Amino acid sequence: MNADPLGPLRAQLAHTHPACAVRWVERTGSTNADLLAAARFGQLDSPTLLATRQQTAGRGRQGRVWLDDAQTSVLCSVAWPFPPQHDIRALSLAVGVWL
Repeated sequence: MNADPLGPLRAQLAHTHPACAVRWVERTGSTNADLLAAARFGQLDSPTLLATRQQTAGRGRQGRVWLDDAQTSVLCSVAWPFPPQHDIRALSLAVGVWL
């Protein structure tokens, strides 16, 4: 099993978006919870994608349990730190409309 399945993505982003961090963990409770904790402790200096092979405590929409299948699921979260002076309250709505 490849220790870093995100190697090709990491290499591409190093050239096109060098400020983006790509992190891989084999197993975690929740990629989202991990990134939120990192943000609370000031450990996110740049946009960060955290991916994993297995999530044991993921959450779905409206707090529902998230069950994963590591063979067919993309298990990841993205954190994008903004300076405190930026008003980003409408960002999730804008992204949702864009998608």
